[in-house]
Formats: sequence, structure tokens, C-alpha cells
Amino acid sequence: MKISSGEFAHRSSFEKLLGDKYEELVDKMSLEKQVNENTPQAFIWHTFTDDCVPVQNSLLLIDAMVKNNIPAEFHMYPSGGHGLGLANKCTANPGGYGIQKECASWTELLRKWLESNYPIETI
Repeated sequence: MKISSGEFAHRSSFEKLLGDKYEELVDKMSLEKQVNENTPQAFIWHTFTDDCVPVQNSLLLIDAMVKNNIPAEFHMYPSGGHGLGLANKCTANPGGYGIQKECASWTELLRKWLESNYPIETI
């Protein structure tokens, strides 16, 4: 996920997204600058070694959420590349990239977060 269009931006993503409107809209595309009382709570995970989108993107968003008193659950895994998906063989590419056992726990953490924050009433 590309969060910040600032110092730690994945610049080419924003250039492709915004095209000739880049200069006009780039600051408005930084999610951390858009956090306010209407921002929903969030579950976020990132890897420290993501070589495409620096972890600072998530840290900037978490910082903005804390400053605005918006609940968030954040997990930073010490290793793993970008675009891991489920981090298991289900979402690995044919060459095997995307399997990162250390990160695969995010799905269970998300399930618990969802159950705790959005309980489903049983009938």
C-alpha cells in the first residue's frame, strides 16, 4: 500500500496515478495528511525490509492516527519483501516469491481484530 506521497513515497506510483495532475494533487494523496475524526479504525501490517514501500509509510499513518485518537492495530514484521499477499503458497508467484512464514500470521491477527471490533451476532 502506498500511504505517503511525501519523503518516503513510492514516487513513480503517484506519478502514474496522478499523471498530469501530479503537482496539483500529490499532497492530497498522502493518507497521513487526511486523518481526522472521521477516519475509521485500521488494521495495518508492514515489513521492516520492504524494498518497494518503506515502512515509514505505515509509521506516518499510525502516528497521524494516534494524534487524532483513532484506534489502530499495527504489526511490523522484521523481514519480508513487498506484495506478500497472504505470505503463503496460496498467493506466492510461480517462482515462489511471496512465501514468508514469519508474516503469514497477519491473517489470524486480522481475524481476531475483526471479531473484536466487528462482532457478528449469532442468531
